[in-house]
Amino acid sequence: MYDVVFIGDEINSPELKSLCIKPNSLIQCRGEIGDFKLKIKENNNTIEEKTKYIILNLKAKRENPIENTLDFTSPLDNLDENKDIIFIQDYEDISPAVINNEGLKKALTVKENYKNVETYYLYRSMRFTEENDKLYESLRKKGVIFLQYEMDNIKIDDKTIKYKRGKIEHNLSGQIISAPKLKPDQRIKKIAKIMNIEMNDNDYIQRKNIYLQPTLTGKRGVYALGGTRGLNAYTDLDLQIEYTLNEIRSNLFDIKPLTEFNRVVDDQKCILCYTCYRVCPHGAVQ
Repeated sequence: MYDVVFIGDEINSPELKSLCIKPNSLIQCRGEIGDFKLKIKENNNTIEEKTKYIILNLKAKRENPIENTLDFTSPLDNLDENKDIIFIQDYEDISPAVINNEGLKKALTVKENYKNVETYYLYRSMRFTEENDKLYESLRKKGVIFLQYEMDNIKIDDKTIKYKRGKIEHNLSGQIISAPKLKPDQRIKKIAKIMNIEMNDNDYIQRKNIYLQPTLTGKRGVYALGGTRGLNAYTDLDLQIEYTLNEIRSNLFDIKPLTEFNRVVDDQKCILCYTCYRVCPHGAVQ
């Protein structure tokens, strides 16, 4: 019997006896927490495996929202040093924070490799996490021009962007790098049906209260991470992975919480956001 079976991408955890399977290979799931029985079909062979816990970890699908444009994963070799470079984020839908961070990092790499090329960064919402703050300031110092917009402020025609906001008007032309639109992997539906787990209206697996125990699903012993949960899951993904693995380890190895130190909440500062509770890897906050 395995301690945990990963469906989708595996997460390194040497202390746990684990197995990683492809989403399409799962054909049946029976049992409950501590004693799940899985039927897996690979290469026309059906095998059965047992596991105590299950972690669903599928990446979201990336779709370019603007035709004939580059995306954040495009190699820099494709860029022309004689044409302006235009980043556009939040086109149609506001991008999650992880895409915001990815775009700023890409823009920094571009600016470091194409110092003399005029670079623009169009956005609707800038997610100012700690790292994004530093990236944003660094890009401004390097001469990147940031332009905030709403959908009625811009019109994209071929590789030209007409930008108008108040008295400011720009006709930008050049190489457009657009942020991807993230969509749920359709294999999530199949897994949810096999496991009898409720999904939300956006085809993700997400409990209503995402703050107290964000990675739990409607089935005890089954956890959802990353693109399986939803777009917001990417913001604190490392913390959520740590929380989930620590919870599984504590249940398996009967780890007792420390009680000799008192945890005190400063009620003059606490706003009841539950962030400390949900991200503490030791479960110290009660």
